[in-house]
Amino acid sequence: MPDFAFNMAMAKGKIGELEFGRELDFFQKNGAKQVDGPQLESFKANYYELTVEGLVLKLVERVDIHAPILVGLVDGEKVTQVRYLLWENQVPFKVELFAKPTGVKIEEVK
Repeated sequence: MPDFAFNMAMAKGKIGELEFGRELDFFQKNGAKQVDGPQLESFKANYYELTVEGLVLKLVERVDIHAPILVGLVDGEKVTQVRYLLWENQVPFKVELFAKPTGVKIEEVK
């Protein structure tokens, strides 16, 4: 799913290739430059910038877990940002919560 697809042209263009979960790959494959950014107190971050189709894309990566924490699109004076919330699984995964309930019959309707 594209991060920024405000219209069909963007979705079908290079910007449409920037997808949730694949941001770091997109920036690396398209030759993003590492740029200076503010020092954060809680963790170290890398900042990247890339120009695609006349638009400036910015990415902030949390270094310790190699995950994006912000991706931005700058179109002239307009700035759109997506901020990511990160969480760590502190509760064991329970597969039974996602299993079909007992006593339920599922039939295909024709």
